[in-house]
Amino acid sequence: ARGAQQYFAAPSTQLDYFVLNTHRPLFRDVQMRQAVNYAIDRHALAGLGDGFDPLPTQPTDHYLPPGMPGFRNSHFYPMTPNVAKARELAQGGGRTAVLYTCDSSPCPEQAHIVQADLATIGLRVLIKIIPFSRYYTVVSTQPQAYDLAWDGWIWDYFDPAAMLTSILEDATRLSRRVRPE
Repeated sequence: ARGAQQYFAAPSTQLDYFVLNTHRPLFRDVQMRQAVNYAIDRHALAGLGDGFDPLPTQPTDHYLPPGMPGFRNSHFYPMTPNVAKARELAQGGGRTAVLYTCDSSPCPEQAHIVQADLATIGLRVLIKIIPFSRYYTVVSTQPQAYDLAWDGWIWDYFDPAAMLTSILEDATRLSRRVRPE
């Protein structure tokens, strides 16, 4: 019928996140990992979209993205920072974290948000921007060199088990993604 809508746009079901490397001293401490989760402004990060979809996305603190079966719109951590709680958990400043991220927008912009958010709890963040074409190779061969690393996941098929298995099967997913020869 003339005038009927023929094209529909829908956001993809994906998840962008920062890995906290528990194989390094800083994030072996569960309270420091919690402090980071309380300090991060998820609305600011989601407002930048991602490299595949530059439109703002819905922030979450879950392993399943909004729209994926099993997603619940409840929060373990705040969507905007709770700096007082984060400072309490961080137990003082003076520490430094190395953050690896890609050079494709909005990776650098998101890294700077993380840097500013973590500065509020006394955590200095050094950002290392790596060309996207080499990003996963560098991250997989240097897991001992970073404390935080950007990553993302787009579902292979619409099943939460596929996403959860890939993200959670072990703590070294990034270091296994590309195996050096």
